[in-house]
Order: sequence, then structure tokens, then C-alpha cells
Amino acid sequence: MDSGSLSLPQILQRHGYEIVRSIGSKCFPSCLQVYHPSFNENFVCKIVTKKVNFEKELYALSVLDHPNIVRLYSHFVENDTYFLILEYCDGGNLETMIKSRTRPKQDKIISYTKQIVSALKYIHSKKFAHHDLKPSNILFDKYGRLKIADFGLSVQYETNSSKYFVGSYGYLAPEQRMNQIYDPFVADIWSLGVTLYYMTCGYNPFLQQKNTYKYFIPMYVEKMIADIISGALEIDPAKRINIDGIQAIFTAKPRLTIPSNSWYNIPVTDSLKVPTPISQLKHRKSTLLNF
Repeated sequence: MDSGSLSLPQILQRHGYEIVRSIGSKCFPSCLQVYHPSFNENFVCKIVTKKVNFEKELYALSVLDHPNIVRLYSHFVENDTYFLILEYCDGGNLETMIKSRTRPKQDKIISYTKQIVSALKYIHSKKFAHHDLKPSNILFDKYGRLKIADFGLSVQYETNSSKYFVGSYGYLAPEQRMNQIYDPFVADIWSLGVTLYYMTCGYNPFLQQKNTYKYFIPMYVEKMIADIISGALEIDPAKRINIDGIQAIFTAKPRLTIPSNSWYNIPVTDSLKVPTPISQLKHRKSTLLNF
């Protein structure tokens, strides 16, 4: 049968997947929870209509391999529609959690911040800028670990200079809003600062502002988190804190005691039959793509 005449369930069945339910949102409008009987495992099928976004996300997730980055397991193309098979994170996302509950306790905020910073440092070490870091793109797996997702706008740079005006408006750095050449890695730090502010205070202070960038950090915010937020939300990119500076704030403080049942001690997967992530395959493509 010609693939052009196949329905979406038939296309997925041809690749071994069964649709469980739609898990789409305003940020991921075309995401499905799917099940693969051979692996006895759930995955996310992300359906992408723009080839350039598909190629960017495919390339980034084929290269990046970190416990706090969502994993890519497979991909295919049918009828000019692009499919990514991703790790299933059934704990929702950070934005939904903040909207539906009271804010996380301070120890959780510190743990979440460390995980996000660890992943972002790794992403930058591979010369990628995420370009869309925000709470809705930070997922929770079944163990409560954070996973940075949605690399459809990511770019791997050979220099620290970009002219792309991409991202979500409320999380864009001031230099991006001015539509000038900017350092994409420093701009990611601003997005991190807004994300941490949202996590600790429950809202984005810049959604209704144009060029004022006024915010207030409440007294209840842990000092180390407040220091990171204020450093990341420095308007002058030359004075903005960097990843190493953020980690130095953590190391200068007493370390949290990590319980034996914490996510640090949980294996990456509890299923021996899960396929190998593409990022761990020996013969993956490693050259720069031109976008």
C-alpha cells in the first residue's frame, strides 16, 4: 500500500508503534504517546511539519547525551511529514507543575536548578545553543528527573555570534529583542534566569514588559538561587553570569545531602529491552549541518 494513502495510525503501525493517546499542548501540538510491543515501552512520537526544525532537533539529539536531556530513539519520514520517537516523560513539565501546585520547596528548587544547569553546561560544551529554554520545555521523567526538551530551534555554532531572532518572546534576552548580533550562549543564560524566576515566584515578570526588565525577588527565595537569578538577569550581556559562575555559587554553599533513593542513584532506564538512544550509537553523524 502506498504510504500516501495511509492514516496516521497505519503509518505508526508500519513502524511498530501503537497510539496510546494525544499528549499535545500549545508548545507540542503534535505529540502522541505511543507504545512499542517489542520493547514493551512507551515513547513520545513528535510530528514535525517543518523540515528545518526536524533536521535541527534530529541532529542535536543525535549528538547530545546527558541524563537531563530527553533522548531520541528513532526517526522516519512519511509523506513529507517528519516523525521523531523520543523518550516518554510522564511527569509533565515544569510550567504545568508550577501552575497546578504551590511552588516547589527550596530543596527541590535547588535540585531542579542544578539539573538544568548541568544539562545547559553540557549543551554549551558541545557548541549548541538551545534558543528556547523555558518551563514548558523542561519535562519530568517517572523518577522526577528533569529533562530539557524541544531542540527544534537549536543551533550548533562555530563562533559565539548569532543574528537569529528565535525563541519565545518572554524569555528572549534584551540583546535579542533589540535584533542585534548577540552571543547565543549568553542569551541562553538569560532564558535560564527567567525560567528560574518562574519556578521560584510562579510567573514571568517580562511578559508584559517591553524594554524595562524590572523584577523583584521575594525574601523567601533561597539566597543562592536569588544570586543566580540576579546574575542571569543582568541586562548587559558582558556582565551576565556564566555557567561556571553559577556552579561556583553552588560549590561555595553547603552541599545538600543526597538520599540513597534520589534520582542520582536511579538507572537511566529500568527496561533492559529499551533500544539504544541514537546519541549513543557509534556511527552517528558528527559533522556540522548548515541551516
